[in-house]
Amino acid sequence: MERGCPIAGYVGFDGICYKSFTEEKTRDEARQACAADGGVLAMPRDSATNTFLANLAVVVWGRWFGLTDVNNGGQWVFEDGQNLTSSGYSNWLPGEPRPDYGKGGCVGFWEDGSFWDEKDCSNLRGFICQLQLQDYCIEESVDTEAGQVTFSRTDGGSFNYSAERCNSSEGNEKPLATRFCRIIPDSTAVWDQPVVLRCDTDLHNLSQVRVHTKLSRVSVYAKLSQIVVNNITALSVATELQVITTQAETLSSGDVSTITDILQKIVNASATEQIGESILTIADNFMKVNETVLLDSHQTDRAPTRVLQALEMFADRVDLSTDRFTSKRQDVALQAAGVSVQEFDQGQGQDESQSEILCVE
Repeated sequence: MERGCPIAGYVGFDGICYKSFTEEKTRDEARQACAADGGVLAMPRDSATNTFLANLAVVVWGRWFGLTDVNNGGQWVFEDGQNLTSSGYSNWLPGEPRPDYGKGGCVGFWEDGSFWDEKDCSNLRGFICQLQLQDYCIEESVDTEAGQVTFSRTDGGSFNYSAERCNSSEGNEKPLATRFCRIIPDSTAVWDQPVVLRCDTDLHNLSQVRVHTKLSRVSVYAKLSQIVVNNITALSVATELQVITTQAETLSSGDVSTITDILQKIVNASATEQIGESILTIADNFMKVNETVLLDSHQTDRAPTRVLQALEMFADRVDLSTDRFTSKRQDVALQAAGVSVQEFDQGQGQDESQSEILCVE
């Protein structure tokens, strides 16, 4: 199965999945076949898409796609109701469409190439269907050091927590693991690796972590309070903090200050995109803390301001996998983009990166 396409045989292009069918059908039958897959007849609205579809459609008698003039009034309309003229693109075969044809109304690729021709809708032709790329991560069970854990279907750009929970006499329902569903550059959604949580970790022993940015050796300790925050452990500490801050309404001003201290240690130690997703979630959770608590923590040690500074530091240091990192939550969004040496020389950036942080009221 093509990554991101929900049905086998479909191929992704520019955020949409397509499949070419050789079975010949009338235009209405072709529409029904696409609908059975949860899609519609393909809609080539630009040159790049048209070329891609034409290469899928190499066959003697061409293929139907989703453009019609059902009323024979010269108003060509795509499957989703968009008028052809408003799309700004067409690729008619010379002489097409034929206003005097009288029995046309449906469009497909001509027998050879990427040109369009008009045919009687009752003609038998192959056809091309389209589906939306899968913008969510499917339910999946994975083996981890904590055992097998299951993550339910999750929308792209968001976290999910394992169905399996910690056993606790205190009724603690902390998940065993968390996982991020990432939207990658081709607009498909893929799971990050899961991060296993520690059932015995709380804010008290998290606050005792030490920071170490240059890793010389790794030691595994029984308690998180003994873990050094470095490029190896930063992700797990960030994930623990992310889970703790989901209970934002229970946090005190002292908790907020402690969380901010740890957040700054994390960013100092590592700035991967996966860590960025966690710290942005932490910042978003902060927006749900009681206003009086936030004000008190600001007056005590400027904790809310230091959270913003931590985000800015992350944006400056993030290890970009593409030309930019963009992520948003309900109340916070962050974008960081690299600036090339040439752009820097041309005065388009004062640094090697550009960033923007937005807090939504």
